[in-house]
Amino acid sequence: MWVLVMFVPLVSLLAHLLMKGSNNYHPLFSCDDLNDFCVTTPLIYYGRAIFVAILMTFWLLAVVMIVEAYIYYRKTCATQLKAEDAEQRDGNVKLSIAWALVIIMGLVPWCISSLVLHIVYNLLIFGLLTITGWAYLRHVRFIRAHDSRRLAPIQIARRVPMLLAMEQGGSTEWATSVEQNPFFAGNPTLDDVAQALGVTNTDLSDYVLQQDKNNFMAWVCDQRLRYCAEQIATTNRKISEIAISTGYNDLPTFTRAFKRRFGISPSEYRKENGGR
Repeated sequence: MWVLVMFVPLVSLLAHLLMKGSNNYHPLFSCDDLNDFCVTTPLIYYGRAIFVAILMTFWLLAVVMIVEAYIYYRKTCATQLKAEDAEQRDGNVKLSIAWALVIIMGLVPWCISSLVLHIVYNLLIFGLLTITGWAYLRHVRFIRAHDSRRLAPIQIARRVPMLLAMEQGGSTEWATSVEQNPFFAGNPTLDDVAQALGVTNTDLSDYVLQQDKNNFMAWVCDQRLRYCAEQIATTNRKISEIAISTGYNDLPTFTRAFKRRFGISPSEYRKENGGR
């Protein structure tokens, strides 16, 4: 429907070019001017009358769609929105109201024979189109950021095991280069882990909170121990090798940390889980 509405300026331009090319171009600034052609040139009169009727129909459709969009945005007020979502919605509502008012105001120049009114109205349309273009680009950035926040937990959950498996670092599938795996570093920071995972600090911080981990280091240690447990249960690597390769200084330190997390020693965990 919006595509049809946007065809109005194109149809108007083509009609003017056609009249110009056939030497039948007669500028009209209001419906009163059209009455002069009723007797002298009926073809121009009825042609312009039909064109104005079509134009009015498109204007009416535009107003209806804008009102419908406004009602939709008003209904979303019943749902709880985040501050940035509410701000974006309010901006769209204001822009819709502005377009509805301008379209309705466009009927005024057709009723009053004044070139100044046509010029002012066209300038107003140009200004509103500029604002709409800016709002559209802003909305696109907002949607992309919103999708990024929605997809970030999925990306992190998928990438964490893959990053843990890169004990010696290297290049990831998500185009980041890891010289030293931050999960196995002595004192990793949120920045280090987020950069290695290819996500923002905010996304990683929100993900950690969703995992019921109030402390970032506690989450890092838990992920590291989970990886160690997987290696113990599914490979025949020596427990001491796993401990050293994942950043523990010695086997006793690793054993104490493992036992605090799983309640049993690494060797007992291997036996219970059918380790090799």
